[in-house]
Amino acid sequence: MANRIYLCRKEPETSKYTRMEEQNNQQVGYVNKNGSYNKGKSSRNNSNDLSSVVFGKLPPQSLELEEAVLGGILIDHEAFPKIVEVLKAECFYTEAHQAIFAAAKALFQATQPIDRLTVFEQMQRMGTMDRIGGNPYYLVQLTERVASSAHIESHARLILQKYVLREMIGISTEVITDAYAGTTDPLNLLDKAQQNLFNINQASLSRSFEGLNTLAGKLLKHLEQMREQGGMTGIPSGMAALDEVTSGWQRSDLVIIAARPAMGKTAFTLSLAHNAAKKGFPVAIFSLEMANLQLVQRLLSLEGNIEGGRMRDGKLSGEDWEKLPTAIDRLSRLPIYIDDTPGISIFELRAKCRRLKAQHKIEMVIIDYLQLMTAGEGNRGGNREQEISMISRSLKGLAKELNVPVLALSQLSRAVETRGGSKKPQLSDLRECVTGDTRVVLSDGRLVKIQDLVGKQVKVLSMDPTSERIVEKEADLVWPVGKKKVYEVKLASGRSIKATAEHRLYAFDGWKTVGELKAGDRLALAHHLPEPTNPIKMEDERIILLAHLMGDGSYLSHQPLRYTTASEANSYIVKTCAQKAFGSIVNRHESKKMTWHQLVFSNNGNRWHPAGLNLWLREIGVFNERSHEKHVPDCIFQLNNEQVALFLKHFWATDGTVFVPKPEKVTSSRVCFSTNSKQLADDVSMLLLRFGIVTRIRTVVQGENPQGKKYRNMFSVEISGKRDQEIFIKHIGGYGAKSTNIDELKTYLASKKSNTNIDTIPIEIYDYVQEKMKEKNLVKRDICDMRNKLSISFKHAPSKEVLASYAIALQDEKLIKLVENDLFWDKILNIEFFAEEDVYDLTVPETSSWLADSIISHNSGAIEQDSDIVSFIYRPEYYQLTEYEDGASTKGMADIIIAKHRNGNIGEVRLKFEGQFSRFSDPMNEGGNFTDGDPNVITISSRMNSMDNDFDLSKPLAEVEVAKTDFPYGTAAMPRSPLDLDIGLNPNARPEDGFSPF
Repeated sequence: MANRIYLCRKEPETSKYTRMEEQNNQQVGYVNKNGSYNKGKSSRNNSNDLSSVVFGKLPPQSLELEEAVLGGILIDHEAFPKIVEVLKAECFYTEAHQAIFAAAKALFQATQPIDRLTVFEQMQRMGTMDRIGGNPYYLVQLTERVASSAHIESHARLILQKYVLREMIGISTEVITDAYAGTTDPLNLLDKAQQNLFNINQASLSRSFEGLNTLAGKLLKHLEQMREQGGMTGIPSGMAALDEVTSGWQRSDLVIIAARPAMGKTAFTLSLAHNAAKKGFPVAIFSLEMANLQLVQRLLSLEGNIEGGRMRDGKLSGEDWEKLPTAIDRLSRLPIYIDDTPGISIFELRAKCRRLKAQHKIEMVIIDYLQLMTAGEGNRGGNREQEISMISRSLKGLAKELNVPVLALSQLSRAVETRGGSKKPQLSDLRECVTGDTRVVLSDGRLVKIQDLVGKQVKVLSMDPTSERIVEKEADLVWPVGKKKVYEVKLASGRSIKATAEHRLYAFDGWKTVGELKAGDRLALAHHLPEPTNPIKMEDERIILLAHLMGDGSYLSHQPLRYTTASEANSYIVKTCAQKAFGSIVNRHESKKMTWHQLVFSNNGNRWHPAGLNLWLREIGVFNERSHEKHVPDCIFQLNNEQVALFLKHFWATDGTVFVPKPEKVTSSRVCFSTNSKQLADDVSMLLLRFGIVTRIRTVVQGENPQGKKYRNMFSVEISGKRDQEIFIKHIGGYGAKSTNIDELKTYLASKKSNTNIDTIPIEIYDYVQEKMKEKNLVKRDICDMRNKLSISFKHAPSKEVLASYAIALQDEKLIKLVENDLFWDKILNIEFFAEEDVYDLTVPETSSWLADSIISHNSGAIEQDSDIVSFIYRPEYYQLTEYEDGASTKGMADIIIAKHRNGNIGEVRLKFEGQFSRFSDPMNEGGNFTDGDPNVITISSRMNSMDNDFDLSKPLAEVEVAKTDFPYGTAAMPRSPLDLDIGLNPNARPEDGFSPF
């Protein structure tokens, strides 16, 4: 295991509420072996108990009811199925009762009988007997306290009610504690409280079974409704061509509508909102870019067929003024609710949507646009990419929670503009991609090319964004993206990655695209890889034999299996392992000068029917590899650390080097392995990360042979620095002649001082250190005293050991994380264009990252993955394309491209775009697809958290006070602004009632 640095933190003092809670914890009842009543902890022993701390009361509970229910299931085998859907173990107040119920449930799931004897045996297997005193006497008491299981369902529901009350008390306690602490953003706290209460409500609801006769009737009714609606199952867009593809916007779907600027994103969504509201579906619009009055102006233009340009300039014609009263009247009836809070957080948006759902029963939510949202105070200091990923997941969760479609606009990157041809947006424009040969590090230890994972869901190693530790996470499907221009990023350690310009890698100041990086920047590698959770076990003899064969063996097709060595120790272990593991016949052949010899293995079948060692090498995927093609097979990566160390020890005994300089020589010790297979060098380097050893892979360019043919390059895997070499000695060691070298190296290093200039933290961290010193009013002398140093310097990048001393002195969490994380900061040598290649995309939802070999690579397709529909708006006319492929004119036209449809078809829909009216419609409909729906009101809201709201969310437009201007031509003159029209804001006003502007 790698050496780690763990820092001591100052723990906060126990609060008086915690101490009071510990004194007031209610106890578990069970009977000891001697028959006396004993007590233990209650089920809520880890949180402040509001009832005991504040009110001095016991939490809601009924031990008698719990005993009656548990006694009932122990005496009646038909009782448990009646309550299994009502209760779970946590519903019981005491830990003893929780343990008994959990054991009974385990028996029920295994279709085993439930009684006091089987429950006792099951609790022994689960290791929970200590909860009831270690003997079955308490189970006997439970059966003696009840006569039957009558009313057990009613009793179970009463227990559930007590549990719900306790959970509400717990949530309230957390809210009160956090509110008093003042360290949590109020909006985050509010959202957390709402979500927790919602979870309790969902958990306490149990769904009953429905017979097929009932379900069949519901299905028939659903089909009849679909027939009446013409196949429309969702919220209509008002555009027949689009609804033909989507069947309307489906409830609980997250729909991404992406486009480059000037494509008409806002106009498109306003058309959707207007059409849905006309059909009677209330719509909430969150506009992060445009003010609410601007949106109303566009809606009015759309409703009244009044050109938006004339409305903005105030140059309305007489005909326009005539249209205004009727248009405003119709518009004021529509159930559209607008909020224009800039930079709204996802927590605030969720809270507002829940309120709108409760008050106005909204049926659709529109967000303009996604990239302008924030994740709230809780993400302060985090990177933007993780924030966007979290927002997209939250929006999907909101759609499911409210059972409404959520339409989120998204801005496409400039990469669309740089592409040749029609510049039509593609699904790949939402992805950041790597080449197909990029290897993904799986949680079972294997390294698999990303192109071989297409269509698969796997567990991968990822970087936790909070701790920067390497963790195991579930990845989503891997997709092929198509051909793109890729660039190669080469690092000082010899590693490299080929990716698109928009692909993100983890730099010291956060995620950066390849296009933003430059030579000299520091990138994060994994400093340590965890052992597989469920490693495979292999015979030691096979591991040892494979290590030697990969180093000095030959196993080519149509040639004998052989091993060449000058080491008697190596020869002996190889022969012994081959005989024991495969029953091989091993023959020795000496060289002419007797300086080396070969071992030839037989008894391996033939080319048609391989057996023994021959068959095994084929099975693990290494047979017929020449020296420059060799690689470490998957089975070695899946071993535990002990067996990986065994492999490396014997592998190093072949072409490995352990060099100890003479005392008089001014040079350093070297531990390295040489091979002419680049993949083998990379594989060995990855295996060494299991022990926290970060190697450098040097490329050694070879010369030419006498015939002028160039030799293949050699690759040297080098372990430098006292720390890493000592780890190698401790965990791997040497075999044969290398064992003596290892002993010499150990002695040599003992007299040397560690002075690494490789495993360092970027020097920029000293800017942060000096800021913290100023905050704490500390000068250099203070830090020297704290670190027991005579002087300090900020001129060189610090090692983790040096930074640890600053972390302890300053007691700073950021510095502590940099010391304790699993990252190694490598340096970029250069970035250059590589080629145009097929590229692939991988998404890890929770942590937004994965390991490309050992390089921390960004989670790229979060928005796409979270969404149910991804659509693009494309106007060919904008790019000076005058005709479609079928010869139709592109003037005034727009394409809606459905690029992803989780539950339906993909395709393109051609619509008419009338920019002057901010309207999209079916091509054949000059006036747009607008049909009257139920009359209602439009509500305009401004910043809900502002003290000077211009508009109130709870009031319809007709009730909003709008400032009036003085009319230059008397009180009967027509106002110059449509929103200055007082009578026009009255939904009951009609032109026929006598109003006329002239």
